[in-house]
Amino acid sequence: MIRLTPLQIAGSVLAVLGGLAAVVQLLDYVKSGKLNLILASIVGAVAVGGVAAILVQRARRDAWIGAGLAFLVVVAAYGAVALYRSDVTSQSTASVPTSQQPPSPNPGGETTIYIDNQMAISPDNIEVSGLRALSRNNPPQINDSVTVQFSLKNVGQQPVTLKTAFIAARNPANENKDFAKEAYNRVLAPGDVVDIRSFIFVTEKGGWQFWPCYEIGNTLCPNEWKIFQITVV
Repeated sequence: MIRLTPLQIAGSVLAVLGGLAAVVQLLDYVKSGKLNLILASIVGAVAVGGVAAILVQRARRDAWIGAGLAFLVVVAAYGAVALYRSDVTSQSTASVPTSQQPPSPNPGGETTIYIDNQMAISPDNIEVSGLRALSRNNPPQINDSVTVQFSLKNVGQQPVTLKTAFIAARNPANENKDFAKEAYNRVLAPGDVVDIRSFIFVTEKGGWQFWPCYEIGNTLCPNEWKIFQITVV
């Protein structure tokens, strides 16, 4: 009968956990097709399995047998868990009625529902232009996507760093629905332009308000700068 010291037991547990982590990485790398990482994971998993077996077994021959068995057991256990999770996920998805599933983003055939061709310059020497909104219906209906786009240009004499640029939005209840935070820490030299375009799903009837906005340091764009309203029916 083999007697294990507390150190051997602890080492075995840690080695098996390490082997499991290596196998999980291996399967992820197989999906992504990263050959070098696949080979590294195989070597790591076998090595960890060997350490586990050496700590548990007394003879070298038994250790190599134990290494192979430990590796196979870890692979089988992870495979069973992965299959179970896959089955649960597929059942969960199938049980959701189609009418309750989220709509697909950016459906084709959008038409312009708002356009503002007048440029405006903020106190930060940021010019906004090309402001427009698009949707597949005019007026938009509940669960339609509304796409908003515009351009920001530095018309000043000095570079400016945009902390972010985004689309400010308020739903009919005047709740904050800002979206499309882009251009993180983007430096705009004089004359540089950044284009912003993104969409939001309008899920409530009534008036939705939008306006282009940005943040420079701790300063936001002028409040409700070039604001416009879209009515959802």
